[in-house]
Amino acid sequence: MAIYQSVASKKSSSFSSAASTITANTGVIEIVGGDIEADDTIELLRIPAGEIPVDLILYVNTPLDTDGTPTITFDVGVGDKDGTIATGDEDLFMADSDFCQTGATNIVHVNKPDLAFMDSSNEDRLVILTATEVAATGATGTIKAVLLSKG
Repeated sequence: MAIYQSVASKKSSSFSSAASTITANTGVIEIVGGDIEADDTIELLRIPAGEIPVDLILYVNTPLDTDGTPTITFDVGVGDKDGTIATGDEDLFMADSDFCQTGATNIVHVNKPDLAFMDSSNEDRLVILTATEVAATGATGTIKAVLLSKG
């Protein structure tokens, strides 16, 4: 099992406005075709301490699986700042998502009502993607995420 880390998973890349209580955090990582295996994790971006996720937006610039019948899927969840994922948190945002199969203009909003009831943490946490199925024909592409959270 491999762990891939975006720059944003290692340090905070958030910004906020004094006029708003919403914070936007971004993370970008390039995935090289065929490198993702089952149970590999991608530490995409940080959820700052004291923040509660409101919306997660995922962008993919090209499909990560170019097969006629793509198979690559990910759980999108939350882990602690060291990348440990608690049981039940591995798919907190999405389970077995195929968001990376179409690419180009694919934008996925994860806006679950449950997120409003998610507790904040005294420590930074990570948005983590875990490969649940590998690509039939892996392709290189970029995953970008924007997390909106409130303090």
